[in-house]
Amino acid sequence: MQSFGEIESTDSVEPRNSPEEKNPQQDALSQYLLTSESGIMATEWSVIVLTLTAVIQFVVVSLSGSMALLGDSIHNFSDALSALPLWLAFFLQKLQPDKRFSHGFGRFEDLAGIFIVASIIVSGLVVGFESILRLFHPEKVQHLHAVLGAAFIGFIGNEAVAMFRLKIGKEIGSAALIADGYHARLDGLTSLSVMVGCAGIWLGYPQTDSIVGLFMSALTLWAGWELAGTIVKRLVDEVDPQLLAAIGENALKQPGVRGVESVKARFSGHRLRVELVVNVDGGLSVESAQKTCDTLRAGLTKAMPVIEHVSIELAAEDK
Repeated sequence: MQSFGEIESTDSVEPRNSPEEKNPQQDALSQYLLTSESGIMATEWSVIVLTLTAVIQFVVVSLSGSMALLGDSIHNFSDALSALPLWLAFFLQKLQPDKRFSHGFGRFEDLAGIFIVASIIVSGLVVGFESILRLFHPEKVQHLHAVLGAAFIGFIGNEAVAMFRLKIGKEIGSAALIADGYHARLDGLTSLSVMVGCAGIWLGYPQTDSIVGLFMSALTLWAGWELAGTIVKRLVDEVDPQLLAAIGENALKQPGVRGVESVKARFSGHRLRVELVVNVDGGLSVESAQKTCDTLRAGLTKAMPVIEHVSIELAAEDK
């Protein structure tokens, strides 16, 4: 029987699973579809809650003439719209890879993250612009009780969406969904600034609303800058070295692996694609080498569900 050490020309051995064996790639696909379904659920509920919140606020704006509340309702509506490309990204991830997109559609989630960050920055600029206008040209606001109530509804709606997005985003490892969650939280804080502005109007200081709005604008722009850095790092394939080390440590625990020469990984959406070069016994038969690959891949995907695909290159090691 031909040994692994005798097949120098083909260092990479792809596993072949027999019909009765459990296919680790199929398990990864099932987990992949599950996380995509979670992302779709999170974005759908986000759109419903934020749209309902914005509609309620628009009604109060028509009665009160509050420009601050108008800006808050616009932010809520834009936040709902920003969830649509993210929903599209999660939906596309359910599609099977084809000849044109052989690695699947996970990158669409990262592209959606760019639109989300852009919406955060635009929202911050709008808040700042409106706040400056109101600082120099204060306007009388009617029905302050209604404005306060609508602002509080805006805060509750955004915070509920933020908590839900952050929970699901962290569970499935979605940077884009986490970014959208922080965006919703910032919009909730903007709603609180409307309440502070109302308090200032009651006390005879109408400019209070504008001052708080400028502060929230600066906070929003800073958060957008921070989140933009996170998304860009994901797009240029930055991976935490500790995560790479954990992959290597898990690989060493698998039967038949004598050493790990290199570990490379990159994110595709919220799932990880891994490339490994591991040392094995050079005297292994081709069948045994394939079994080692199967075991290694199954062990890694079980220990680290975030891994979607593992490409393994075997390096022969003398006894």
